[in-house]
Amino acid sequence: MPLVLRGLRCQRQPEDLAPLDLVLQPGLPLVIHGPSGCGKSTLMDTLAGELAPLAGGLWRGTQNLLALDDATRMAQVAYLAQSDLLLDVSVRAFLCLGLGPIPDARLHAVLRQVGLDAVLEQTGDGLDYRLGTRGSRVSGGQARRLQLAALLLRDPPLVLLDEPFRGLEPALVQRLVAQCRPWLAHRCCVLVTHAPQALPAHWPRLAWPPSRAQG
Repeated sequence: MPLVLRGLRCQRQPEDLAPLDLVLQPGLPLVIHGPSGCGKSTLMDTLAGELAPLAGGLWRGTQNLLALDDATRMAQVAYLAQSDLLLDVSVRAFLCLGLGPIPDARLHAVLRQVGLDAVLEQTGDGLDYRLGTRGSRVSGGQARRLQLAALLLRDPPLVLLDEPFRGLEPALVQRLVAQCRPWLAHRCCVLVTHAPQALPAHWPRLAWPPSRAQG
């Protein structure tokens, strides 16, 4: 089902920006790009419900996702923010956070999707490998991929990805996109990036900030 943004205005953005009106289609991630500090992450925080919008909403049928209580909205929106939020727990525990027990075979499958399963097996600990304080035992690129793997275990109608491939080589980005496309085919997605050229050309683009409101 498409998701519809109607008249969305965000906090921390110039008052003369035009309200955002657009339709998100399953399987066609909206790629948002623009210079640093122009408000892309503020938009993502708003779509995730972490910042209240100044006006407008995000509609799934007759339901405004931005008007839902936190628990209900979080079941419908998966958000990979810019910051890496890893705990000092095992890989298994991290992937299963909020989901309950998941068969190891399923965990290995999503780790293969993001190219980490063999890496973790080489540690000798596999799924029991501990991430360290604030993820100190994995690299920045591995942290991004672990968080992406955690999203692949969920089934939300909306996925928000803020610089999901930061620090990754272009060839690896291409492989990750190919691995994630079947999952993305059934849900709407907004993806923020500084490198839109690395993503499929048929995915729609939106330069940010959008045009100014006409006075």
